[in-house]
Amino acid sequence: MNLYLRMLLVLLKAAAAKKITPLTPSTITFRTLPFDCDINGHLTNSRYLSFMDLGRTYYVGQLKMIGKLFKKKWMPVVASSEITFIRQVKPLQKVTLMTQLLTWDEKYQYFYQRFSTNQHIVATALVKTAAYAKDGTVSMDKILQLYGEKLTPPPVPKTIEIFRELTAHKRQLHG
Repeated sequence: MNLYLRMLLVLLKAAAAKKITPLTPSTITFRTLPFDCDINGHLTNSRYLSFMDLGRTYYVGQLKMIGKLFKKKWMPVVASSEITFIRQVKPLQKVTLMTQLLTWDEKYQYFYQRFSTNQHIVATALVKTAAYAKDGTVSMDKILQLYGEKLTPPPVPKTIEIFRELTAHKRQLHG
C-alpha cells in the first residue's frame, strides 16, 4: 500500500510541476519511513529500485508525457540497471533523488539516478529503459515526436559504454 500512495503523490506532484525538457535533470524528495528499512535499520536495497521507478515516473510526469504514453499504450520498462551503494540511509531521513536522461539510441534510453541526503551522495545508478507497444519497441524518435521536439542524442558517456559492455557480457554468460 505504501508504494501505491507514494505513486499517487508522485503523480500529483508531477502534474503540478513545471514542464521540463528531456535533458533537464528531475529532482524529487522522499522521506525514508520505518517500513522502508530492513532488519539492519537502514533503507533496504530493494526500496532504492522502487524509488528509482518513482523518480523516472516523476521525470516523465514533468515532461507532461504520462497521459500521452498511456493514450498510445506505450509502456516504459527497465531493461537493465546497475546500482552502487555508498552510504546508509536511516529511518526518517530525507532523501533527494535526481534523475537525468544521459543519452539514447534507437531502442533504449540511458538514465543516471543519484540519491543524496544532507548533500552527501548515498547511492548512484545507471538504468537502461525502453518503451514497448503491442507491435514492439517504440523508438526514441517517436517518443520525442510525441513530446513535440526533435533532439539529437548527446554523446555516449564512458560510463554508459562500460554499462553496455557489462550488460552484453552478462547476456553472453547467461544467454
